[in-house]
Amino acid sequence: LNTEMYNDEISVSKTAINILKHHGSYQQQNRDLRANRQEMEQSYQFMLRLKVPCGITTPEVYKVLDDLATDYGQNDLKATTRMAWQLHGVKKGQLKHVIKTIREAGSNTLGGCGDI
Repeated sequence: LNTEMYNDEISVSKTAINILKHHGSYQQQNRDLRANRQEMEQSYQFMLRLKVPCGITTPEVYKVLDDLATDYGQNDLKATTRMAWQLHGVKKGQLKHVIKTIREAGSNTLGGCGDI
């Protein structure tokens, strides 16, 4: 995984995808580009899901998430029905920094994906 996160590829292998799920991340493509296969193949990005026990998020954590969504995501933060936050559009090269920033703010993504 460490090697894949620092190479020039925009996506990761199936093995890395399974590891990343444990860290609350899914590899995705921009579905709005389905009509243009070439553009879609170059649209790999990641979604991070935070595990939020009891659905409680402090204002400080929310502010960090909002800033990360603006600076590294697709400028939106989604609240889920499973008491979690989702941050979409994070590029592979920024994933480690975003996860680290979330941890430093007092939250985490570990176990955020439901199919692990």
